[in-house]
Amino acid sequence: LLEDDIGDSREERAFRMWMNSLGLENFYINNLFEDCADGLNLLKVIDAVEPGIVYWKSVCKKPNNKFKKVGNQNYAVVLGKQMKFSLVGISGQDFVEKNKKLLLAFVWQLMRHHTLKYLAKVQQKHFGGKKVTDEMMVKWANSKVSQCGRKSRMRSLKHKSLSTCVFFLDLLYAIQPKVIDDQYVTEGKTNEDAMMNAKYAISVARKLGAVVFCIPEDLVEVRRGSKEGGVGRVFRWWVLVKRDDRCYGYRQQVTVVGWLFPDMQYVRTADGVTVLAI
Repeated sequence: LLEDDIGDSREERAFRMWMNSLGLENFYINNLFEDCADGLNLLKVIDAVEPGIVYWKSVCKKPNNKFKKVGNQNYAVVLGKQMKFSLVGISGQDFVEKNKKLLLAFVWQLMRHHTLKYLAKVQQKHFGGKKVTDEMMVKWANSKVSQCGRKSRMRSLKHKSLSTCVFFLDLLYAIQPKVIDDQYVTEGKTNEDAMMNAKYAISVARKLGAVVFCIPEDLVEVRRGSKEGGVGRVFRWWVLVKRDDRCYGYRQQVTVVGWLFPDMQYVRTADGVTVLAI
């Protein structure tokens, strides 16, 4: 693959994983460019991120020709502009023709919009309306790792020392010590060892219930957006569990059993109690 194509494939995989993590009914993306070509799946994601924004009577449910597909995609672009996306020079036809760069740019802004909405909820409910900044996430993560006796520290979300992925494993250990087996943790000094740590960290984070849509290469290469998402997702899981006394004592046994909205999930505790976590 050419270097640009490698980057595209990574972004496509990350965005596809994010879309599939939204828990939409009868929805699954195997290939971002193919499965979003007619506009229907893209509109479903938009409606999930911003509930009620899609007026479905304006959508062609069976877009069996290019004209109908372009109509759906043009509507998606209109909605994107309503959400203040930067879409200069982008039209629905670009998505129908599977223009990778432009579709990735659109979906990136959609995912960012979704993340910012979640952070706004966290700000309001847990920080008195204060904006959740990079510094706050770094301080929180370092505090958790320090409290459990681990020595690694994060200087910033984009510092090169994070490429070993040791800090992320220490952060996961701080949240739930029993899920990390130190015999599988390396010093991360070589690219191969760092990749092993990254894969292990992502696997453990998912086991804890975090929705992770970055890939190991993103962590090893210290891609700032992915680090931000990684810390943010672990932070989110901790807030969910700590917020509900009924779930707090069952951190290892809580299982996601369904989704109401992207940020609202039904979880079942070890004693069979099903509650709604927001």
